[in-house]
Amino acid sequence: MGLPGRPGERPEPPPGPRGWYKRLQAETAEHTGSGQTAAQQAIGTVISLLSDSTGAVPSDVRAALLRTLGYLPGVIVDPDAKTSDGRPAVSLSHKVDDGTYRNELLLDPATARVVDWRNVAIKAFNGWKPNQVFTSALQTEAVVSTLGRRP
Repeated sequence: MGLPGRPGERPEPPPGPRGWYKRLQAETAEHTGSGQTAAQQAIGTVISLLSDSTGAVPSDVRAALLRTLGYLPGVIVDPDAKTSDGRPAVSLSHKVDDGTYRNELLLDPATARVVDWRNVAIKAFNGWKPNQVFTSALQTEAVVSTLGRRP
């Protein structure tokens, strides 16, 4: 599920978190044969939309999506998480692949903007050890004095 519309056009989101929940419920109900529950698919969809770093998801839609997670069973919140580079964050996670690993979205506690996304092994599989990060996408934003300069 994505946000419908043409490039440069703001899509019309469902009204509030309850509207998102109803939309997710309807759209994921038909795909429950994929090895995931409808709730797991909905969580994955919300996390995918929230992790969009292009700015295509407006702040009011992000806020509604964050609130929508409260309706979905299986979301784990850790207010004391750390990003891959050690910054404080709030982690929103859910178990994937029958609890083999968890998908984490880490938010800046002051702005609720996504600063990190990662997959973490819950149990040993494919050479990964429990609590080992095996996929990560850290985001850093900064104003710099010249184009190409790194913060």
